[in-house]
Amino acid sequence: MDPKSTPIGSAELHQLVVASSDSISAILRRVRVRAIVPRKSFFTAPWAVQLPGHFGGFFAAVQGTMYLTPAGGASVLLRAGEIGVLLRRQDHVVSDPLGTPAQRPEDFLERREMRERRGIVHVRGEPTSVHFAGWFVEMDGLSDAMRELLPPVVVLRSEETKSSPYLAACFSLLEATESLTETRDATADLTAGLILLAGLHRALEELREQSPAKLAMLLDPHIGPVVKLMCDYPDRDWSMRNLAEEAGLSRTMFHERFVAVAEEPPMRFLRRLRLAHGRQLFQQGLELKAVARRAGYASPSAFAAAYRRAYGSLPA
Repeated sequence: MDPKSTPIGSAELHQLVVASSDSISAILRRVRVRAIVPRKSFFTAPWAVQLPGHFGGFFAAVQGTMYLTPAGGASVLLRAGEIGVLLRRQDHVVSDPLGTPAQRPEDFLERREMRERRGIVHVRGEPTSVHFAGWFVEMDGLSDAMRELLPPVVVLRSEETKSSPYLAACFSLLEATESLTETRDATADLTAGLILLAGLHRALEELREQSPAKLAMLLDPHIGPVVKLMCDYPDRDWSMRNLAEEAGLSRTMFHERFVAVAEEPPMRFLRRLRLAHGRQLFQQGLELKAVARRAGYASPSAFAAAYRRAYGSLPA
């Protein structure tokens, strides 16, 4: 029997996870980012801004506190000197205090002023919150499979030893962008890239500690590429046969290896992935027919039935 086709065992899984430090470094080396980093924003409590989820991004708290709340997720408190990194494209609210009714960015300033200042400034007295915000316009090297497994938000805390060197460098670069002109965009990309790498590093380490099987799924030489294909092309007519062929394994070996590292059968993983993709397309405003086609379902009715079983009803 070909040794590459044997099911993954507990010893091999342990060895794969133990060796994952080098693999994490390899993942981080592939990441490239282009970003928009506006100038400092000053707010006086209470305030809240609703932002669309076209891009990932970050919020770096300079003074005071703020809450970062991704759509459908838990709120995260950011204190001065900390950075919250959004690893997924999803709507989110930034606010202080928590629960303040959110407004759109254009509600705070005239569009002309926003274009001139390239940021948001809103003060009704002494500012209680000061922060930088940035958006990852383009990200290369970070697959949809990776985003699916990582948390939506990761926080670089000032009291954490591993985060401290990153934070000092990031805040210094953010402050430097305030006085730059010709090199501002290049410095913004450098700063955002450092922040994204720091957030990814933190998230991957947490994944290794809390769910080694998920990390192994990304790193496994057979399963990792197949998971990436399913995430990148959920609309393909996938079957156990062609998935196994992509993995270079027999169907039996592929199924056993996938279950060992992903902790669920491949077709169940694919169904969850397609439904999550369809839900995201709905949030972007696509119609049911287009959502069903792009999520890999034969008809809108088939997608609607599967969606109702998973979530209770179709989104409005």
